[in-house]
Amino acid sequence: MALKAWWPSTAALSRLVLAASRISPQMALDATREMSDPELRVLCEFRLANDRLGVRLGRSTIMVSKKSSNWAVMSGPEK
Repeated sequence: MALKAWWPSTAALSRLVLAASRISPQMALDATREMSDPELRVLCEFRLANDRLGVRLGRSTIMVSKKSSNWAVMSGPEK
């Protein structure tokens, strides 16, 4: 129900792509182009572009739904 950008798996994937870009920027870009989900592909490309431009991302927000409560919001500063 939450935006895909708030999913924990999306946050993990985008961080992996950013980590890969520090090893090989072209490999990270190729990996994003192979993603079958267009929303994830755009998000990862956006984060790669911002990283290359030196744009600080600020805070990352992840939303988790639990059976015992409505929503838990976890956020932390991005490096």
